[in-house]
Amino acid sequence: MLSDAIRGTGETFKPMVLTLRGICACRVVWVLLAVPLQPTLKMVIWSYPVSWIVTSLSFVVFYQIHKSK
Repeated sequence: MLSDAIRGTGETFKPMVLTLRGICACRVVWVLLAVPLQPTLKMVIWSYPVSWIVTSLSFVVFYQIHKSK
């Protein structure tokens, strides 16, 4: 929802970058760093909630900064 709220204010590029970094890059980093420590399917599946949390937190921070401007 925060992504859409920010896009509704006219900012489109920054939410796209936050999403790409949070969802795509975070999952790649997770697979490269965490999965080798415990190479199981469960560890790969954990990349989804971890990346959602990271992305959500980055949107909350961005929204708080953007809201104050």
